[in-house]
Amino acid sequence: MKRLRPVWIVIGIGALALGAWDLAVYALEQYELAAITRRTEALKAEFNARDYTRPVLRGSPQPGNAWDHYRKAIEEIKAEDKFYNVYVNLFYAFLRGSEKADRAAVVAVLEKHAGVLDHIRRGLQCGEARFEYNWSRDRSIPRLYQGDEQAFGYLSRSKARLLVDAGRHMEAAELLLDMCLFCRDRDQNDINPALGTSTEMLDDLHAILMGGKLSPSEFARLDRELGILLEAYPDHSHSFWNHVLDLGAGFQMEAREGRQMRFCSVGDVEVRAGWREYYSYRLMNARAFRLLDHWTARLAAAERMNWMKAREVLWAVHEELESSRHGMELLSGVSIWGASNRRQEAAKLRLLRTAAHYICTGEVLELQDPFGDGPLKSTRGSSLKVWSAGRDGIDHGARGSWRGWLNEDLVLEVTR
Repeated sequence: MKRLRPVWIVIGIGALALGAWDLAVYALEQYELAAITRRTEALKAEFNARDYTRPVLRGSPQPGNAWDHYRKAIEEIKAEDKFYNVYVNLFYAFLRGSEKADRAAVVAVLEKHAGVLDHIRRGLQCGEARFEYNWSRDRSIPRLYQGDEQAFGYLSRSKARLLVDAGRHMEAAELLLDMCLFCRDRDQNDINPALGTSTEMLDDLHAILMGGKLSPSEFARLDRELGILLEAYPDHSHSFWNHVLDLGAGFQMEAREGRQMRFCSVGDVEVRAGWREYYSYRLMNARAFRLLDHWTARLAAAERMNWMKAREVLWAVHEELESSRHGMELLSGVSIWGASNRRQEAAKLRLLRTAAHYICTGEVLELQDPFGDGPLKSTRGSSLKVWSAGRDGIDHGARGSWRGWLNEDLVLEVTR
Protein backbone atom coordinates (compact mmCIF):
# COMPACT_ATOMS: atom_id res chain seq x y z
CA MET A 1 0.00 0.00 0.00
CA LYS A 2 1.39 3.33 -1.08
CA ARG A 3 1.89 5.98 1.52
CA LEU A 4 0.19 9.32 0.87
CA ARG A 5 2.51 12.07 -0.09
CA PRO A 6 2.87 14.85 2.47
CA VAL A 7 1.27 17.35 0.09
CA TRP A 8 -1.95 15.31 -0.06
CA ILE A 9 -1.96 14.97 3.69
CA VAL A 10 -1.71 18.75 4.00
CA ILE A 11 -4.49 19.21 1.43
CA GLY A 12 -6.70 16.72 3.28
CA ILE A 13 -6.12 18.36 6.63
CA GLY A 14 -6.81 21.76 5.05
CA ALA A 15 -10.06 20.53 3.52
CA LEU A 16 -11.17 19.08 6.85
CA ALA A 17 -10.25 22.31 8.63
CA LEU A 18 -12.10 24.38 6.04
CA GLY A 19 -15.16 22.16 6.35
CA ALA A 20 -15.02 22.41 10.13
CA TRP A 21 -14.68 26.20 9.82
CA ASP A 22 -17.73 26.40 7.55
CA LEU A 23 -19.77 24.23 9.90
CA ALA A 24 -18.73 26.29 12.91
CA VAL A 25 -19.58 29.57 11.15
CA TYR A 26 -22.92 28.12 9.96
CA ALA A 27 -23.76 26.97 13.50
CA LEU A 28 -22.87 30.42 14.85
CA GLU A 29 -25.00 32.08 12.15
CA GLN A 30 -27.99 29.94 13.14
CA TYR A 31 -27.43 30.77 16.80
CA GLU A 32 -27.36 34.49 16.03
CA LEU A 33 -30.41 34.21 13.76
CA ALA A 34 -32.32 32.51 16.58
CA ALA A 35 -31.33 35.33 18.96
CA ILE A 36 -32.46 37.98 16.45
CA THR A 37 -35.72 36.09 15.91
CA ARG A 38 -36.44 36.05 19.64
CA ARG A 39 -35.70 39.75 19.96
CA THR A 40 -37.73 40.62 16.85
CA GLU A 41 -40.74 38.64 18.07
CA ALA A 42 -40.53 40.42 21.44
CA LEU A 43 -40.50 43.79 19.65
CA LYS A 44 -43.49 42.72 17.55
CA ALA A 45 -45.37 41.87 20.73
CA GLU A 46 -44.52 45.31 22.16
CA PHE A 47 -45.65 46.96 18.91
CA ASN A 48 -48.98 45.12 18.99
CA ALA A 49 -49.55 45.89 22.68
CA ARG A 50 -49.24 49.68 22.35
CA ASP A 51 -52.25 51.90 22.81
CA TYR A 52 -52.94 53.53 19.42
CA THR A 53 -55.93 55.58 20.52
CA ARG A 54 -55.58 59.34 20.66
CA PRO A 55 -57.92 62.31 21.07
CA VAL A 56 -59.43 64.25 18.18
CA LEU A 57 -59.23 68.02 17.97
CA ARG A 58 -62.93 68.62 17.35
CA GLY A 59 -66.10 66.67 18.00
CA SER A 60 -66.18 63.04 19.12
CA PRO A 61 -63.79 60.28 17.95
CA GLN A 62 -65.23 58.20 15.14
CA PRO A 63 -64.81 54.42 14.74
CA GLY A 64 -62.04 53.23 12.48
CA ASN A 65 -58.31 53.56 11.92
CA ALA A 66 -56.92 56.89 10.72
CA TRP A 67 -54.36 55.14 8.51
CA ASP A 68 -57.11 53.64 6.34
CA HIS A 69 -57.75 57.23 5.21
CA TYR A 70 -54.12 58.38 5.26
CA ARG A 71 -53.23 55.50 2.95
CA LYS A 72 -55.60 56.91 0.31
CA ALA A 73 -53.92 60.31 0.57
CA ILE A 74 -50.49 58.70 0.21
CA GLU A 75 -51.62 56.75 -2.84
CA GLU A 76 -52.91 59.93 -4.50
CA ILE A 77 -49.61 61.72 -3.83
CA LYS A 78 -47.56 58.80 -5.18
CA ALA A 79 -49.72 58.59 -8.31
CA GLU A 80 -48.74 62.14 -9.29
CA ASP A 81 -45.04 62.38 -10.16
CA LYS A 82 -45.25 66.16 -10.38
CA PHE A 83 -45.63 66.39 -6.60
CA TYR A 84 -41.96 65.55 -6.13
CA ASN A 85 -40.52 68.13 -8.53
CA VAL A 86 -42.90 70.59 -10.21
CA TYR A 87 -45.49 71.00 -7.43
CA VAL A 88 -43.06 71.09 -4.53
CA ASN A 89 -41.08 73.87 -6.23
CA LEU A 90 -44.31 75.69 -7.04
CA PHE A 91 -45.48 75.59 -3.41
CA TYR A 92 -42.02 76.52 -2.12
CA ALA A 93 -41.90 79.68 -4.24
CA PHE A 94 -45.42 80.61 -3.13
CA LEU A 95 -44.72 80.14 0.57
CA ARG A 96 -41.48 82.09 0.31
CA GLY A 97 -43.25 84.99 -1.37
CA SER A 98 -40.94 84.76 -4.36
CA GLU A 99 -41.44 87.05 -7.35
CA LYS A 100 -41.61 83.88 -9.44
CA ALA A 101 -44.52 82.49 -7.42
CA ASP A 102 -47.51 81.46 -9.56
CA ARG A 103 -50.54 81.90 -7.32
CA ALA A 104 -53.03 80.76 -9.97
CA ALA A 105 -51.07 77.53 -10.50
CA VAL A 106 -51.02 76.91 -6.73
CA VAL A 107 -54.79 77.34 -6.57
CA ALA A 108 -55.24 74.97 -9.53
CA VAL A 109 -53.13 72.22 -7.91
CA LEU A 110 -54.97 72.58 -4.60
CA GLU A 111 -58.32 72.28 -6.36
CA LYS A 112 -57.13 69.27 -8.39
CA HIS A 113 -55.88 67.44 -5.28
CA ALA A 114 -58.41 68.65 -2.70
CA GLY A 115 -59.08 64.98 -1.96
CA VAL A 116 -55.64 64.57 -0.34
CA LEU A 117 -56.48 66.91 2.54
CA ASP A 118 -60.03 65.53 2.69
CA HIS A 119 -58.66 61.99 3.26
CA ILE A 120 -56.32 63.24 5.96
CA ARG A 121 -59.00 65.19 7.79
CA ARG A 122 -61.36 62.20 7.73
CA GLY A 123 -58.58 60.13 9.24
CA LEU A 124 -58.02 62.72 11.95
CA GLN A 125 -61.57 62.18 13.20
CA CYS A 126 -60.85 58.50 13.89
CA GLY A 127 -60.10 57.58 17.47
CA GLU A 128 -57.26 55.21 16.56
CA ALA A 129 -54.13 55.76 14.46
CA ARG A 130 -52.23 52.53 13.88
CA PHE A 131 -50.17 51.71 10.80
CA GLU A 132 -50.60 48.02 9.96
CA TYR A 133 -47.04 47.06 9.05
CA ASN A 134 -46.24 43.88 7.20
CA TRP A 135 -43.02 42.98 8.94
CA SER A 136 -42.02 40.69 6.07
CA ARG A 137 -40.93 44.02 4.53
CA ASP A 138 -43.55 43.99 1.80
CA ARG A 139 -42.83 47.35 0.18
CA SER A 140 -46.16 47.29 -1.66
CA ILE A 141 -47.74 48.76 1.49
CA PRO A 142 -47.77 52.57 1.20
CA ARG A 143 -45.45 54.17 3.70
CA LEU A 144 -44.86 57.83 4.36
CA TYR A 145 -41.38 58.77 3.16
CA GLN A 146 -39.66 62.13 3.43
CA GLY A 147 -40.75 63.22 -0.06
CA ASP A 148 -44.40 62.41 0.72
CA GLU A 149 -44.15 64.24 4.02
CA GLN A 150 -42.76 67.31 2.26
CA ALA A 151 -45.57 67.20 -0.30
CA PHE A 152 -48.23 67.01 2.42
CA GLY A 153 -46.59 69.88 4.31
CA TYR A 154 -46.42 72.20 1.30
CA LEU A 155 -49.96 71.32 0.22
CA SER A 156 -51.50 72.11 3.61
CA ARG A 157 -49.39 75.19 4.31
CA SER A 158 -50.21 76.66 0.90
CA LYS A 159 -53.92 76.07 1.51
CA ALA A 160 -53.60 77.74 4.93
CA ARG A 161 -51.80 80.71 3.38
CA LEU A 162 -54.64 81.21 0.90
CA LEU A 163 -57.16 81.07 3.77
CA VAL A 164 -55.19 83.74 5.65
CA ASP A 165 -55.10 85.93 2.54
CA ALA A 166 -58.90 85.57 2.34
CA GLY A 167 -59.27 86.69 5.98
CA ARG A 168 -60.26 83.19 7.18
CA HIS A 169 -57.63 83.06 9.91
CA MET A 170 -59.24 80.50 12.22
CA GLU A 171 -59.86 78.10 9.35
CA ALA A 172 -56.18 78.40 8.46
CA ALA A 173 -55.17 77.81 12.09
CA GLU A 174 -57.36 74.71 12.36
CA LEU A 175 -55.96 73.28 9.12
CA LEU A 176 -52.43 73.73 10.49
CA LEU A 177 -53.44 72.14 13.81
CA ASP A 178 -54.92 69.23 11.86
CA MET A 179 -51.64 68.73 10.02
CA CYS A 180 -49.74 68.85 13.32
CA LEU A 181 -51.94 66.00 14.56
CA PHE A 182 -51.29 64.14 11.30
CA CYS A 183 -47.54 64.61 11.87
CA ARG A 184 -48.08 63.22 15.37
CA ASP A 185 -49.68 60.09 13.92
CA ARG A 186 -46.81 59.75 11.48
CA ASP A 187 -44.14 60.17 14.17
CA GLN A 188 -45.86 57.67 16.47
CA ASN A 189 -46.05 54.99 13.77
CA ASP A 190 -43.02 55.52 11.55
CA ILE A 191 -40.01 53.22 11.30
CA ASN A 192 -37.60 56.17 11.23
CA PRO A 193 -37.12 58.54 14.18
CA ALA A 194 -38.70 61.91 13.46
CA LEU A 195 -36.76 65.06 12.68
CA GLY A 196 -39.42 67.44 13.98
CA THR A 197 -41.99 67.21 11.23
CA SER A 198 -44.53 69.84 12.31
CA THR A 199 -42.14 72.73 13.02
CA GLU A 200 -43.11 74.70 9.90
CA MET A 201 -46.81 74.29 10.70
CA LEU A 202 -46.12 75.66 14.19
CA ASP A 203 -44.25 78.60 12.66
CA ASP A 204 -47.29 79.41 10.52
CA LEU A 205 -49.54 79.11 13.59
CA HIS A 206 -47.25 81.53 15.40
CA ALA A 207 -47.72 84.04 12.58
CA ILE A 208 -51.52 83.72 12.85
CA LEU A 209 -51.45 84.08 16.64
CA MET A 210 -49.26 87.18 16.42
CA GLY A 211 -51.34 88.67 13.60
CA GLY A 212 -54.08 89.76 16.03
CA LYS A 213 -56.93 88.76 13.72
CA LEU A 214 -58.52 86.09 15.91
CA SER A 215 -61.57 86.90 18.02
CA PRO A 216 -61.73 86.04 21.76
CA SER A 217 -63.89 82.97 21.01
CA GLU A 218 -61.42 81.86 18.33
CA PHE A 219 -58.51 82.25 20.76
CA ALA A 220 -60.47 80.04 23.19
CA ARG A 221 -60.83 77.37 20.48
CA LEU A 222 -57.15 77.68 19.63
CA ASP A 223 -56.20 77.29 23.30
CA ARG A 224 -58.36 74.18 23.68
CA GLU A 225 -57.09 72.53 20.50
CA LEU A 226 -53.44 73.30 21.31
CA GLY A 227 -54.04 71.62 24.67
CA ILE A 228 -55.40 68.50 22.96
CA LEU A 229 -52.45 68.46 20.56
CA LEU A 230 -50.06 68.74 23.49
CA GLU A 231 -51.84 65.87 25.24
CA ALA A 232 -51.46 63.71 22.12
CA TYR A 233 -47.79 64.62 21.57
CA PRO A 234 -45.97 61.47 20.40
CA ASP A 235 -43.60 59.21 22.24
CA HIS A 236 -40.77 59.33 19.70
CA SER A 237 -39.08 56.28 21.22
CA HIS A 238 -41.75 54.16 19.48
CA SER A 239 -40.32 55.01 16.07
CA PHE A 240 -36.82 54.14 17.33
CA TRP A 241 -37.97 50.63 18.26
CA ASN A 242 -39.95 50.32 15.03
CA HIS A 243 -36.67 50.89 13.18
CA VAL A 244 -34.97 48.06 15.08
CA LEU A 245 -37.98 45.80 14.49
CA ASP A 246 -38.02 46.56 10.77
CA LEU A 247 -34.34 45.66 10.38
CA GLY A 248 -34.72 42.52 12.49
CA ALA A 249 -37.70 41.35 10.43
CA GLY A 250 -35.79 42.04 7.22
CA PHE A 251 -32.80 40.10 8.54
CA GLN A 252 -35.06 37.12 9.26
CA MET A 253 -36.61 37.23 5.80
CA GLU A 254 -33.28 37.46 3.99
CA ALA A 255 -31.84 34.62 6.06
CA ARG A 256 -34.86 32.38 5.37
CA GLU A 257 -34.51 33.00 1.65
CA GLY A 258 -30.81 32.18 1.76
CA ARG A 259 -29.73 35.66 0.68
CA GLN A 260 -26.95 37.76 2.16
CA MET A 261 -28.53 40.85 3.67
CA ARG A 262 -26.09 43.75 3.71
CA PHE A 263 -27.58 46.65 5.61
CA CYS A 264 -24.24 47.81 6.98
CA SER A 265 -22.78 50.70 5.04
CA VAL A 266 -20.94 53.96 5.53
CA GLY A 267 -22.38 56.40 3.04
CA ASP A 268 -22.21 54.70 -0.35
CA VAL A 269 -19.37 52.38 0.71
CA GLU A 270 -20.32 48.89 1.79
CA VAL A 271 -18.77 47.66 5.02
CA ARG A 272 -17.20 44.25 4.39
CA ALA A 273 -17.25 41.44 6.92
CA GLY A 274 -13.90 41.10 8.68
CA TRP A 275 -12.13 38.66 10.93
CA ARG A 276 -14.22 39.72 13.95
CA GLU A 277 -17.26 38.28 12.16
CA TYR A 278 -15.33 35.33 10.66
CA TYR A 279 -15.81 36.96 7.23
CA SER A 280 -19.54 36.24 7.39
CA TYR A 281 -21.99 38.97 6.35
CA ARG A 282 -24.68 37.37 8.47
CA LEU A 283 -22.53 37.49 11.58
CA MET A 284 -21.55 41.07 10.77
CA ASN A 285 -25.22 42.00 10.46
CA ALA A 286 -26.03 40.16 13.68
CA ARG A 287 -23.38 42.14 15.52
CA ALA A 288 -24.71 45.36 13.99
CA PHE A 289 -28.24 44.43 15.05
CA ARG A 290 -27.12 43.89 18.65
CA LEU A 291 -25.33 47.24 18.64
CA LEU A 292 -28.37 48.96 17.16
CA ASP A 293 -30.62 47.39 19.79
CA HIS A 294 -28.26 48.54 22.55
CA TRP A 295 -27.89 52.09 21.19
CA THR A 296 -31.63 52.41 20.64
CA ALA A 297 -32.34 51.57 24.28
CA ARG A 298 -30.03 54.38 25.34
CA LEU A 299 -31.39 56.87 22.80
CA ALA A 300 -34.99 56.05 23.72
CA ALA A 301 -34.17 56.61 27.40
CA ALA A 302 -32.50 59.93 26.50
CA GLU A 303 -35.80 61.18 25.05
CA ARG A 304 -37.14 61.31 28.63
CA MET A 305 -34.06 62.89 30.25
CA ASN A 306 -33.45 66.60 30.69
CA TRP A 307 -31.63 68.03 27.70
CA MET A 308 -28.15 68.40 29.21
CA LYS A 309 -28.06 64.76 30.35
CA ALA A 310 -29.62 63.61 27.10
CA ARG A 311 -26.90 65.36 25.09
CA GLU A 312 -24.23 63.43 27.01
CA VAL A 313 -25.92 60.16 26.05
CA LEU A 314 -26.31 61.27 22.43
CA TRP A 315 -22.66 62.19 22.07
CA ALA A 316 -21.50 58.98 23.75
CA VAL A 317 -23.61 56.89 21.37
CA HIS A 318 -22.39 58.96 18.43
CA GLU A 319 -18.74 58.33 19.33
CA GLU A 320 -19.34 54.60 19.75
CA LEU A 321 -21.22 54.48 16.47
CA GLU A 322 -18.46 56.32 14.60
CA SER A 323 -15.90 53.74 15.71
CA SER A 324 -18.09 50.67 15.21
CA ARG A 325 -17.48 50.09 11.46
CA HIS A 326 -21.22 49.41 11.19
CA GLY A 327 -22.37 52.68 9.63
CA MET A 328 -26.03 52.81 10.68
CA GLU A 329 -26.16 56.29 9.17
CA LEU A 330 -29.93 56.45 9.61
CA LEU A 331 -29.70 55.98 13.35
CA SER A 332 -26.75 58.36 13.62
CA GLY A 333 -28.18 61.21 11.58
CA VAL A 334 -31.84 61.08 12.53
CA SER A 335 -31.81 59.88 16.14
CA ILE A 336 -28.88 61.96 17.32
CA TRP A 337 -29.05 65.18 15.31
CA GLY A 338 -32.84 65.03 15.13
CA ALA A 339 -33.12 65.08 18.93
CA SER A 340 -32.71 68.85 19.21
CA ASN A 341 -35.22 69.37 16.36
CA ARG A 342 -37.79 67.23 18.18
CA ARG A 343 -37.29 69.17 21.40
CA GLN A 344 -37.53 72.50 19.60
CA GLU A 345 -40.83 71.39 18.08
CA ALA A 346 -42.11 70.41 21.55
CA ALA A 347 -40.94 73.74 22.98
CA LYS A 348 -42.70 75.75 20.27
CA LEU A 349 -45.94 73.85 20.83
CA ARG A 350 -45.78 74.59 24.57
CA LEU A 351 -44.97 78.25 23.99
CA LEU A 352 -47.98 78.59 21.68
CA ARG A 353 -50.26 76.88 24.21
CA THR A 354 -48.98 79.12 27.00
CA ALA A 355 -49.54 82.25 24.89
CA ALA A 356 -53.03 81.28 23.71
CA HIS A 357 -54.11 80.36 27.24
CA TYR A 358 -52.78 83.66 28.61
CA ILE A 359 -54.63 85.69 25.96
CA CYS A 360 -57.85 83.85 26.84
CA THR A 361 -57.62 83.79 30.63
CA GLY A 362 -54.74 85.94 31.84
CA GLU A 363 -53.26 82.82 33.48
CA VAL A 364 -49.75 81.54 32.81
CA LEU A 365 -49.50 77.77 32.50
CA GLU A 366 -46.45 76.02 33.92
CA LEU A 367 -45.43 73.67 31.14
CA GLN A 368 -42.16 71.74 31.18
CA ASP A 369 -39.31 73.22 29.15
CA PRO A 370 -37.97 70.44 26.84
CA PHE A 371 -34.55 72.13 26.98
CA GLY A 372 -34.55 72.94 30.72
CA ASP A 373 -34.83 71.42 34.17
CA GLY A 374 -38.20 72.95 35.03
CA PRO A 375 -41.11 74.85 33.50
CA LEU A 376 -40.83 77.43 30.74
CA LYS A 377 -39.62 80.77 32.13
CA SER A 378 -41.81 83.85 31.91
CA THR A 379 -42.11 87.50 32.92
CA ARG A 380 -45.29 89.60 33.04
CA GLY A 381 -45.79 93.34 32.68
CA SER A 382 -47.74 95.03 29.94
CA SER A 383 -47.17 91.79 28.03
CA LEU A 384 -46.24 88.19 28.70
CA LYS A 385 -42.81 87.05 27.64
CA VAL A 386 -42.31 83.28 27.85
CA TRP A 387 -39.23 81.38 26.76
CA SER A 388 -37.40 78.07 26.55
CA ALA A 389 -33.68 77.68 27.24
CA GLY A 390 -33.16 76.58 23.63
CA ARG A 391 -30.76 74.17 21.96
CA ASP A 392 -27.75 74.95 24.16
CA GLY A 393 -29.78 74.24 27.31
CA ILE A 394 -28.70 77.55 28.90
CA ASP A 395 -31.16 80.19 30.07
CA HIS A 396 -30.08 83.51 28.48
CA GLY A 397 -32.77 85.52 30.26
CA ALA A 398 -35.15 85.72 27.28
CA ARG A 399 -32.43 86.88 24.90
CA GLY A 400 -33.48 85.33 21.63
CA SER A 401 -36.41 85.01 19.24
CA TRP A 402 -39.08 82.61 17.99
CA ARG A 403 -36.49 81.05 15.68
CA GLY A 404 -34.37 79.99 18.65
CA TRP A 405 -31.00 80.02 16.97
CA LEU A 406 -28.02 78.34 18.63
CA ASN A 407 -26.80 80.11 21.79
CA GLU A 408 -30.07 81.97 22.31
CA ASP A 409 -33.42 81.32 23.94
CA LEU A 410 -36.62 80.40 22.13
CA VAL A 411 -38.89 83.37 22.94
CA LEU A 412 -42.54 84.33 22.45
CA GLU A 413 -44.05 87.63 23.64
CA VAL A 414 -47.79 88.44 23.53
CA THR A 415 -50.23 91.00 24.91
CA ARG A 416 -53.86 90.54 25.90
